[in-house]
Amino acid sequence: MEQGRRGNQDLRGVLSISVTAVVCRSARGSPRRARHSPGCSKFSCDAIIVLHTQSPIHLQLKITLREIGDLITKHLQNIHHSHGPDYSTFVEVMGELWKKVVSPVLGKGTRIWWCPTSLFTALPIHSAGEYERGGQVLFRLFISSYTPSLFALIKARTYPKTTPDINFAAIGQAKPSFASWKPLHYVDPEVDEIEKILPTPPILFTKLTSSQSTEQQALRALQAHQWLHLSCHGKQDLRESFQSYFAMRDGPLSLLDIIDADVSGHEFAFRSACETAMGDPSAPDEVIHLAAGLQFMGVKSVIGTLWSVGDRVAYQLVSAFYREFCKDGAMDCTMAARALHKAIAALAEDKVPQQGRAMFVHIGI
Repeated sequence: MEQGRRGNQDLRGVLSISVTAVVCRSARGSPRRARHSPGCSKFSCDAIIVLHTQSPIHLQLKITLREIGDLITKHLQNIHHSHGPDYSTFVEVMGELWKKVVSPVLGKGTRIWWCPTSLFTALPIHSAGEYERGGQVLFRLFISSYTPSLFALIKARTYPKTTPDINFAAIGQAKPSFASWKPLHYVDPEVDEIEKILPTPPILFTKLTSSQSTEQQALRALQAHQWLHLSCHGKQDLRESFQSYFAMRDGPLSLLDIIDADVSGHEFAFRSACETAMGDPSAPDEVIHLAAGLQFMGVKSVIGTLWSVGDRVAYQLVSAFYREFCKDGAMDCTMAARALHKAIAALAEDKVPQQGRAMFVHIGI
């Protein structure tokens, strides 16, 4: 992992706290695509910690690729269980992740950026902890964010503010007309709740729902607004990452469509949709999923979900997030991670179990 704060001259004045990345290297130390196979003893898993005042630190983690693969298998089977994730399995996986991956790289501070590579992209590193014994939990120690690469994070920090006005578009699609999608009953109330919470002025608010939220209308809204919220079904294409999409009324709005629309320099995007930030263990070096792709292409601050989220839980989280985000009558994209952190804590107070709120992640500054 890479826990970073301006580790060299290129980062000076750009990264302010820490970035963490997990990499898998061959026995000779050269990066290569990791495979969960009988030959995994030839690999090691390493942490690269980039600090504010010293050279990067290399740390070999005491976990094998086979053990990582086993954790991923348990985790994916658990989150895709027909009755929802099982708490005991979640605790087991998060405990191993804490002991062998997360706790060895932690230092002082309150904010940490994770830049996972290889198989680690499939695991919710931000939720690691000793839940079973009532021990340390990362969530209680640090506000976690992710980045698909150090370059993406640096780029997001160097973009100038696009406009003094806040042009905010909320796009909701509860029931796409293509494929067999389950209706989302909280989408329209979620968008209405955001409209009530946002301070006006200075927010210039646009809302697209139902028949208005078509592929083309949504694309135009993405181009014209630097602040975005999108509540809908989402799907990650594990074979063609750029064809991962958000489900609009009349068809898919793909990551490639969004990239072509040019969202560079956009301030913020909240993707309240299924699987918007999920990594792919079958292609572990491919991190261009929906949410990370948006940050990589220039959106400074992005919130997404690692796996499917219940309609009602998403509504609760969104409401708590925007109340915290807008509490001072203003909006700053650099405060999104803190607002999300507090919103997730609010879900805990509402008795939403840990495995039911761990899918929400922040990506970017």
